[in-house]
Amino acid sequence: LSPLQRYPFSCRWLNLWDHSSEQRIFTHQDFETLSGDGSDTSGMRTVTYNLAGADAYLLDHRINGRALFPAAGHLYTMWAAKGLKRAIRFQDFQVITAVLLDARVAEEVVFHVVEMGNQMAVVREGETVASAFFEVLPEGLAPNSVAMPSEEGKYMLHRRQLYMHFKRYGYEYGEEFQLVDRRTIPSRGETGMAVMRVATHPIAFIDNFLQLYLEDISLLCLP
Repeated sequence: LSPLQRYPFSCRWLNLWDHSSEQRIFTHQDFETLSGDGSDTSGMRTVTYNLAGADAYLLDHRINGRALFPAAGHLYTMWAAKGLKRAIRFQDFQVITAVLLDARVAEEVVFHVVEMGNQMAVVREGETVASAFFEVLPEGLAPNSVAMPSEEGKYMLHRRQLYMHFKRYGYEYGEEFQLVDRRTIPSRGETGMAVMRVATHPIAFIDNFLQLYLEDISLLCLP
C-alpha cells in the first residue's frame, strides 16, 4: 500500500494505549544472564546452521553487499527450539543485532535459544540477537481457509521487476531468496495473490512471505 492508502494508525494498533494490565518485560540482560557461557543449562536449546553444507542457501540473503542471517531465520530458530511439529504464534518479534555470515570465517553459526515465561530470545556468543513473545497453539487448530483469487485480467508484477526494485534499496537477494515468481498489487480492501517458486528451506519460504507484505521498502533498515 502506498502511504495514502494505509489504514489509520489507530486502526492498525487498536490496543497501543491500553494500560489496564501490567506485565513483567524481560530485558536483553535477563536472557544473556541465563545463557551464561553457552552451556546447555536453564532449559536453553542450541540450534546450529552449517554454511558450508545444508545451510549454504543462507548466504543468498544479501543486504548491501553482505550476507546477513534473515529475520525469518530467527523465527525458525525459536520454532525449532520448541519443536517444529508444534504450532506457535509469535508476537512482538524484534531483531536486535544483525548477524553477519561468512563461511570463510566460520562454517557454522551457533545460536542458543533461551526461554523465560512467555518470551524467547536467540543468543549468539553471549549476546541477544533476537527475541519474541510466543504462544503454543492447541493441537489440530486448522488455518482459516481463503478463496484463491484469479490472475485473469490483473496486472502482475513479475520476478525480475520485483527483485530489481528491491535491489535499488540494497536488498540484493540471491537465487535462493527470489521465490516470488509473480504477484498482484492489490488496492485497499482487495485480496492479492502471488505465485511462489519451490523453496529450499522453510526459512527462505517464510522470508518471501515478508517480501509480499512490504508496504514501503524504503523504510526498512538494519537494527
